[in-house]
Amino acid sequence: MICTWPEGTYKPAIPLTYNSETMTGFEYQAASHMIQEGFVEEGLSIVQAIRDRYDGEKRNPWNEIECGSNYARSMASYSLLQAYTEGAAP
Repeated sequence: MICTWPEGTYKPAIPLTYNSETMTGFEYQAASHMIQEGFVEEGLSIVQAIRDRYDGEKRNPWNEIECGSNYARSMASYSLLQAYTEGAAP
């Protein structure tokens, strides 16, 4: 989620734009960075959560929707290739 509020707090009537959305591009970037910094399990858990969301049953596994169909930010998944080829992963 782009933004959440702690339990028991007031959510503004007009919160941040896209506040309740999940953007796979941001998730892949965070996962890739975690893997590059040695947090391999944590990074892979993010990737697994994305893949579980786009499992072919709930959503199309070849079209990660982010602000519209075929949005380019999802191509951040390719940063995982660099993360793994740099030797950070096991």
